[in-house]
Amino acid sequence: QENIDTFLPLVEGGSNELQEWICLIQAYSFAENYDAAWKWVQKAEAKFPESAILHIYAGDLLRSMKRYDEAFPHWKRALEMEPEWCDAAFSMGFCYEEMGEYEKARTCFENSSIHDMEVRYMLGIIYTQGLGVEKNIGKGIKYLKSANGIPEAQLEIAKYKKPFLGKWVRK
Repeated sequence: QENIDTFLPLVEGGSNELQEWICLIQAYSFAENYDAAWKWVQKAEAKFPESAILHIYAGDLLRSMKRYDEAFPHWKRALEMEPEWCDAAFSMGFCYEEMGEYEKARTCFENSSIHDMEVRYMLGIIYTQGLGVEKNIGKGIKYLKSANGIPEAQLEIAKYKKPFLGKWVRK
């Protein structure tokens, strides 16, 4: 509520600072007041039509609202505007994963930069469990090991073993 109280007067006063609009949208989103957040997204899009980051936030908000079909065009537009930004591809991948469309999720993750630990963790899960792809435990373990900053990755690795000179198998 504190951030809403801080940024609402600024935005209502006609702020030309995109970051203030995004902070307000995020504050409403964190408060799970998605309708208010969406109202401000629509107003922000009219004011800042060429903002890729705003399209990412719009897609993420729509995902939170379970309005998946409406989210994807925002992320795709962000990628058209800023192809090197991986946030939109990550968001698409996580949304596909949430929808159970693991092959599409894998494609999004692999086509984006895999420097993000959370993405490497998700690819590890996808491959070790064979979610939408042919199961490849060794490849999954490689991704999980590279996501060593995520405690869940270590817990997942502990579920597998590699016999001497053998292939990775589930314990």
